[in-house]
Amino acid sequence: MCYPSLNTISDDTGISLSTVKRAIPSLANMGYLKKINHKKSNGSATSNLYRFTDKVYGTDKKYGGSNLPEAVSGQTANNT
Repeated sequence: MCYPSLNTISDDTGISLSTVKRAIPSLANMGYLKKINHKKSNGSATSNLYRFTDKVYGTDKKYGGSNLPEAVSGQTANNT
């Protein structure tokens, strides 16, 4: 389990920090990502835990095996 910072997510994915900040709430609202707040033992905030949901992996039959939406993945049926 890891708790990446927004900067780490940006650096590791090659996506700008501002895009990461916009994408996380959007992905959570669409059901692709779950954000779990994480705090230090003294109660101060630290990096959060981010988990992809079954919707990403295609194991949730409700969504018919969907992957990330085109707007996030940058792929379409023609350029996979």
